[in-house]
Amino acid sequence: MIRRTRSLAFCLVAIVALIIASILGAASAPASAQGETPAPLSPSASSSPSPSPSPTLDATLQEQTIEAIIEARFTGTARAENTAAVQTATARLDATVNARFNGLLTATALVPLRQTALADGFELFTRANVDRVLQVASLPMSANVTSLAFSPDGALIALASPDDTTIPLLEIASGRIVNILRPLSVASPTPTPRDMTLTPFPPPPPAPPPTMTSVAFSPGSVRDGVRIAAGTSGGYVYVWDALTGEELAFLPGHTGPVFTLAFSPDGALLASGSADGTIRLWELPTGRLRAQLVGHNSAVISLAFSPDGATLASGSTGGRGVRLWSTANGAPVGLFAGHTAGVLAVAFSPDGALLASGSRDGTIRLWDAATGESSLTLDANSAEVVTLAFTIESSLLVSGGAATSVQVWDPHTGRELAQLEGHLAGVTTLAISPDGTRLAALGPDRILRLWAVLAQ
Repeated sequence: MIRRTRSLAFCLVAIVALIIASILGAASAPASAQGETPAPLSPSASSSPSPSPSPTLDATLQEQTIEAIIEARFTGTARAENTAAVQTATARLDATVNARFNGLLTATALVPLRQTALADGFELFTRANVDRVLQVASLPMSANVTSLAFSPDGALIALASPDDTTIPLLEIASGRIVNILRPLSVASPTPTPRDMTLTPFPPPPPAPPPTMTSVAFSPGSVRDGVRIAAGTSGGYVYVWDALTGEELAFLPGHTGPVFTLAFSPDGALLASGSADGTIRLWELPTGRLRAQLVGHNSAVISLAFSPDGATLASGSTGGRGVRLWSTANGAPVGLFAGHTAGVLAVAFSPDGALLASGSRDGTIRLWDAATGESSLTLDANSAEVVTLAFTIESSLLVSGGAATSVQVWDPHTGRELAQLEGHLAGVTTLAISPDGTRLAALGPDRILRLWAVLAQ
């Protein structure tokens, strides 16, 4: 009897334990056991530790650093005893920014779509506001970009490189290449006459594809049909739809590389300047040749339309003046002479009052656009001036050349306002966005530097 009682007691205990275990198991069951789909497991989350928090910079130190950079890097008025402090503060700021952004870029995989596109992502640098210009970004390139252009809305930059056969489009906000424009049309080689009764020669090897030597965006909005034009080493011009990337026109005719392009303010004309010494005016969207402008005896390296579109200015490597042409029929209408060497850059002020020219003689000349009178000559302290741009309200002129800084000028007084430092080997191309808020510059160091231009 005692044995039966003990057995019954053990059975009751076991039953109670099983009931308790089942209750506890139901309470801790996963969501999937209650009819819900379990969340997928992220491989990166399971295999990688959480990133460490980004380092921060003390607000007071950051303010002191920026003030030191202003004094030392931009105004040139730093006292000798502050040099070491400035270098230390600058290094600390750069190290903090590098640590903060490099990890982010690695995590988000900002890698180039092509070897000749963005090379190593980009670094964001905080810099000082000096005379309304603030450097905001520095983007390493893996190709030697010699021409760039902003889209009408300022969101994209088109890049042309003699090392590349395509035109990458860089989105400024993300630092990514968002599209790559590829030429579809190819110029047919002219066959060489020969006696076909003889043993035929082996066919010549195919010519290498042309590389890109210049690029330009048309004005207007995307809805109106913005176009991108590119000049090539083969002497012809491509035109694409900026929104779809569709090739719209293939414009052969030049017998040398096309070094410069410019759209008229209404987008109805495209001017191309070549190493063959000629300028061609193309009508868009038909691609019809309106006129061939002959007068330069050396490579045409720079073009600019007047704001009203009635006049085209041009400069060449061997000419010592700026030539002016009527866009209606291509007739020459003027020559602004005064430089002692080739004219490598020309730019009209947006208000139409001034024409600026940069030369191999190391100077910038400012001309009255209506009379041709030379009002100012600016010494750029450079072996040559190769690129120029006005801000949208015509109050600033920026220039680049053999010097390692972008120079900012008051075009009305000739006073140098600032030197935007950072480039290591000169500046070969620069542009100001159509809304006047961004300045982009590139040089042989293959670093695209972006600057914010602040309103007055």
